[in-house]
Amino acid sequence: MQELILGIGGNQGDRCENLMRSRELIESHIGPIEEKSRIIETAPWGYNSEKWFLNQVVVVLTELDP
Repeated sequence: MQELILGIGGNQGDRCENLMRSRELIESHIGPIEEKSRIIETAPWGYNSEKWFLNQVVVVLTELDP
């Protein structure tokens, strides 16, 4: 098993629901999530948008090759 660290996030639609769905898809397609960070809200960077991002880091165990 290999440890994989992923940053996930977005600013479209239901941001909390999208993060939850992303974690579900990661677990079903890549492997179990062993740890996850708290969710943080960040301002857009590099362009103007009123919608802020929700971001999280997850640690996944996988048998997949890089």
